[in-house]
Amino acid sequence: MAQTVSPVPRTAELRGFRGADVRRSAFRMARKSPMGAAGLCFIVALVAVGLFGPYIAPHAINEFAGLPNQGPSAAFPFGTDKFGQDIFSRVIHGARISLEVSVLSVVGGTLCGLLIGSFSGYKGGRVDTVIQRIMDTMIAFPALILLLIIVRLLEPSLRNVIIVIGIVIVPGNARVIRSAALSERNNQYVEAAQALGASDLRILFRHIIPNMMPLAIVLS
Repeated sequence: MAQTVSPVPRTAELRGFRGADVRRSAFRMARKSPMGAAGLCFIVALVAVGLFGPYIAPHAINEFAGLPNQGPSAAFPFGTDKFGQDIFSRVIHGARISLEVSVLSVVGGTLCGLLIGSFSGYKGGRVDTVIQRIMDTMIAFPALILLLIIVRLLEPSLRNVIIVIGIVIVPGNARVIRSAALSERNNQYVEAAQALGASDLRILFRHIIPNMMPLAIVLS
């Protein structure tokens, strides 16, 4: 007797179905939150310009491409500056700098806030009090004045700008994460780890901080 063999879906067909599902989900999300979709498109465009800027920009950043102070035209969409440099090309190259500063400062500030907030919330007591008073002082101090003072002390440079912006991000993130860590330390898995003799560092890096990561990602 001939046996009936059920057809096996082909890989290409499965990928087509999955791609259609992804497109439908993206379309539904865009309809539910058009402002969020527009913001996402803007961020993707900014990242693309930052990554592929040298291939998109028609001129080098310091190239004297035309006559000084030309108006917008087909050759120079944003015109030229007083030195004859293409403003459109300089804006594209500037996006790379903006992207580098924003990504590094936000990632650095968020990671520092994650570590400080998790440690403060887990330890509690006097350690928590001292850390939070330091964070309160940093928050109370005007951010712009703090930026100017630190840049003045260190010297103006791209690296120092990244450091300073990261420092300004730390206190707010640390306070939010600390509030979540206060409740997290009372969970049973933390008590079980303490009963087994796990050190504070092990509990922090194996249990507390991993559970704070989703909150840190949202803050960043």
